[in-house]
Amino acid sequence: MLTADLRYFNSRDSGSAYAGRIDNDMLSGQLAYAHSGHTVGAGYQVLNGDAGLPYISGATVYSFSNVGIGKFIEEDEKTWMASYAYNFAAAGVPGLTFMVRYLSGDNGRSGDAGLSEWERDVELAYVVQSGTFKGLGVKARNYVYRSDFARGRDSNRLYLTYDIALW
Repeated sequence: MLTADLRYFNSRDSGSAYAGRIDNDMLSGQLAYAHSGHTVGAGYQVLNGDAGLPYISGATVYSFSNVGIGKFIEEDEKTWMASYAYNFAAAGVPGLTFMVRYLSGDNGRSGDAGLSEWERDVELAYVVQSGTFKGLGVKARNYVYRSDFARGRDSNRLYLTYDIALW
């Protein structure tokens, strides 16, 4: 099965523009192909204009590049992404999934400098499928992020989740 996700954002300032002019267009697209539990994906995103993509601090940026630590939304930045995921239900282990993803952004501007950033994410997750603990999930994630303009970070996270059917 082939899926596509295409997004376009047009951001312009209004008012006094105390923090500087906002004039930005962002186009992002992602394709994924799934077959027999395997999913391979690729994406590309480009920002054009006089500023990075504006967003409220602490909020989610609605683009495929907002996945782990980096946001990949700097002025004139061009980002590509490659991913691979496997759903172990195809091998007889429902609830177990694995994913690895790599993003690379370059040409981001800060003044006249052409800046770059990259991120690699790995995830292993399991959700109990039946019994008393049905819906209980555990997810382990590892992120590695490096950038010319921000502090590089490594992060290991463990998530515990529980699905509750409300309706």
